[in-house]
Amino acid sequence: MDLDYGLLAEETHENYKCHINKYHNAGGAPTGNPNPICRPPKCPNEIIGNVKALTNRSINVELCWVPGHAGIQANELADVEAKKAALIAKSWSDNQDNSPVTIKEAQREMSKELSKVWQRQWDNQTEGRFTHSILPNVKLNRFKFLLGSTGKTLRIADVRLNRIIVGHTLLRTHYLQQALDRRAGINVTTQCDCGDGPQDLEHFFLECSQFTQERNEMSGCIMEAILKNRDCKINSLSVALLIGDNENIPRDIQVAIRQAVLKFLSATASNINI
Repeated sequence: MDLDYGLLAEETHENYKCHINKYHNAGGAPTGNPNPICRPPKCPNEIIGNVKALTNRSINVELCWVPGHAGIQANELADVEAKKAALIAKSWSDNQDNSPVTIKEAQREMSKELSKVWQRQWDNQTEGRFTHSILPNVKLNRFKFLLGSTGKTLRIADVRLNRIIVGHTLLRTHYLQQALDRRAGINVTTQCDCGDGPQDLEHFFLECSQFTQERNEMSGCIMEAILKNRDCKINSLSVALLIGDNENIPRDIQVAIRQAVLKFLSATASNINI
């Protein structure tokens, strides 16, 4: 781990003042012992054990946090040792085939390998092919777009986008509406009330006459952003463009698309229960 905890004891007359000191190394390299008298404990439980041992010997113990880079001698020594260890680890990595790695580096490599396994499974399975067509690449944080002055994502936005993608809406071609119809004994149909075709995502986003005004507003916002960017060659809208990852287009257009789509979904949410 990149945080180790040390118990540093300073004798002050009959008492001991114990600092819980963080030896921090951004690279996660092991740190040296800043105090040759005290061996740094391996974990917080060992710190607790040491404190209890001192207390049982009628020695009063005060625990306090030690701020970094504040001129505290033991902490400065820990910083020096951490930097030395990082340089040693780097030299090993540069000069040896079987070089040691830090825990952070190991975690990063394991995450990469697990992502590869996840991607292969997603590419090769037979179900979810529509979702694969619009979201071909696996990732943990998919809809992290700026959605306002706070720069944070809105939970309602994530919920609506995910419901659209997994089919958890009342669109006639989505399984939720079909299941509700069967339960109510209603004849299951995929046709939209507008009479112009099946009520699927393409029809809902791009064709349905019930939402012409909302669609025109969405398209106008998106095309305005596209026209401002001369490097973008998008000529028409598609379902994949509206709710896909769009990793290959400029960031400002990604944000404009996401905001326009969310505004469209907000205006039509009551119709499809999202």
